[in-house]
Amino acid sequence: MTRNAIVFGLHPWSGPFRLGAHQLASALQRADFRVLFVAPPLSPPHIAAAAISASVRVRWREYFTRIEDQGVRVIAPFTWVPLSAHCGANSRRNLSAWPALTMPSLKQAFEHLGFDRPDLAIIDGPLQVAAAQLADPKRLVFRIFDRFSHMPGVTPALMDLAHHSAESADLVIYSARTLERDAKSLGAKRLLYLPNGVDADHFARPAPEPQEYATIPRPRAVYVGQTGALFDITLLARTAQNLAHVSFVVIGPGRPALAPLARLPNVHVLGPRKWTDLSPYLQHCDVGLVPFAVHAQRDYADAINPLKIYEYMAAGLPVVATRWAELEQLEAPGLYLGDGPTFIDEVSAALGAAAPREALRAYARSQSWDQRTQTLLRILSEQQRTLGGD
Repeated sequence: MTRNAIVFGLHPWSGPFRLGAHQLASALQRADFRVLFVAPPLSPPHIAAAAISASVRVRWREYFTRIEDQGVRVIAPFTWVPLSAHCGANSRRNLSAWPALTMPSLKQAFEHLGFDRPDLAIIDGPLQVAAAQLADPKRLVFRIFDRFSHMPGVTPALMDLAHHSAESADLVIYSARTLERDAKSLGAKRLLYLPNGVDADHFARPAPEPQEYATIPRPRAVYVGQTGALFDITLLARTAQNLAHVSFVVIGPGRPALAPLARLPNVHVLGPRKWTDLSPYLQHCDVGLVPFAVHAQRDYADAINPLKIYEYMAAGLPVVATRWAELEQLEAPGLYLGDGPTFIDEVSAALGAAAPREALRAYARSQSWDQRTQTLLRILSEQQRTLGGD
C-alpha cells in the first residue's frame, strides 16, 4: 500500500540551496512514499517584489509551473494574507488563517493530488503548521533546525505558534544537541535528535573540473553557503592574506557585501551556484571552510549542525571550521577546529596533511539523509502507530 507524505518547507524547491526539508522530501520518495513538497507561501507583497528580486521570481515560477523533480511533486501556494514580519506574521490570527485564503485553494489541491489525510507531514518551523493541519495528517513531525528566536523576521506571534506546533506534533525532531532545550521550552514531549545529513553519492560522483577553475591555481580552499551576519568576512580575509599561496573560492549570494574580500588577489568570489551543480566545485578543491563568527553569535552558532560539513566530506575534502559545541561532538575524520588566529594554522595543517579522502567519504555515507529518514520512520513506528493506517 502506497504511503503519502507532505513536507512543508521554508525555502523554495528551485532555489540555489538544497536544505533539510528538501532532502527529507527526496529521501522519503526513495523510501517509497508519494511525496508532495509545499513551498513557503507567496502573498500580495511578493507581487511587487518580483520586479526587483530574482529569488522572488523563482518562487513565482514555482507557483505557475508544474514541477515534479525525481518523483517529488512541488506546489507553491499563494495567500491573500500578507505574511511579512511587519504585516501579517505579527498576528497569530493571520498565521492561522492564511491557508484557508489561498488561490487556488490549498485544501482542494491536497484533495486533487491525493494528499488529503496523508500518512505523514513534516513542517520546517512554525509558519506552515496551519497548512499542515489543513491536510489532516495521520502523523505530524515538527522540525527544529535552528534557534528560532535568533532568526530574522521571527515575531512573537510566530514563537507562540512554535509552542503550539511543538505541543501538537506527534514528534519533534531537532538537528543540533543544544536545540533539545529549545524543543523542551516549546512544550515538546516526544523528541528525537536527528542531525542534518548528506546525499553522499551526489557529491562523490566524479565530475570534470569547472571551467572557472582554469585560472584559479591550487591549492584551493572553498566556502559554500550564506554570506550573511554569521559568515566571518574578516577572518577569511585575514586567512587569505596570511596564506598568499592558497586560492580561496567563495560560492554563495551577497556579492556586493563581499567586495572587500574580492579585492584580495587570491580570493575568488563566484556568486551562487545551484546545489545540483555544486559537486565539481568541491571535488576540485583541497579543503572546505566554515569560517563562522562564533565569538559574536555563540548562542546561535551552537545550535547549528551545518550541512556543508557533510557535503565537503562527501566530496573528499578535509574541513576547517571555527569551533562550536555541535562540531566538537561530531567525531569526524579530517575535521580541524580553530578560533581566531589558530584558524589560519588549521588551514595550513589541513593542506599540509595527506587528505584521508576515502575515510571522509565513508564518514559522509554513514551520515546520509536516507539513514536519517529510516531512523525517523523507525521511531515513529516504535511509538505504536502505523504510518499506513489511522
